[in-house]
Amino acid sequence: MTQEEKTVRAMLLAGEEDKEELFALYVSLAGEMILGRLYPAQRPADAAVPGAYELLQCELAAELFLRRGDEGEVIHIENGIHRHYESAASDELLKAVTPYAGVIA
Repeated sequence: MTQEEKTVRAMLLAGEEDKEELFALYVSLAGEMILGRLYPAQRPADAAVPGAYELLQCELAAELFLRRGDEGEVIHIENGIHRHYESAASDELLKAVTPYAGVIA
C-alpha cells in the first residue's frame, strides 16, 4: 500500500475529506510509532512498515487526528482547564505490534 493510499484510508476512517497534507503527516507519524515498537532496540536503516501493519498504521493515523479535538476525553474541567484523556488508545493499538527480537547486523 502506498503512502497516498494509507492517507486516503486514514481520512476515510476519521470521516474527513479535505485534509490530505495533515493526514499524510499523521500517517508518517503512525509509521514511526509502529517502527519504534517493532524495533525497540535498533532500527534497520531501510526499515519500512511491514504489510501486516499497514491497516493498523491507517487506524493509528485516524486516531491521532481525532485526538486533536475532544475525542477520547474522559474528564473535562472548564475554568481550570484540566483535560484528561483515556490512556492513549494508540497504546492499545500498538499492542498489536510484535517487537522484533533478533539482532540487526
